[in-house]
Amino acid sequence: MPETGYGPDYKFSGEKMTVTMALYRAKGIDEAIRLTNAIQGYQGQGHSCGIYSQSDANIMKLPKAPRPAA
Repeated sequence: MPETGYGPDYKFSGEKMTVTMALYRAKGIDEAIRLTNAIQGYQGQGHSCGIYSQSDANIMKLPKAPRPAA
């Protein structure tokens, strides 16, 4: 399910007990990291995310990026 935001107004950004998955597209790796952190901060701590990129540098930047304090 394509989604554009996170929080209570974006149904698919929170935890789902279904086979439905939210798909986000980011304009760059820094936007993707910011969005990933925001989504996980909303309801996703303890869950996973995936990254699809042809850039090894971008793939490695995601797990090395600082996370906001919980």
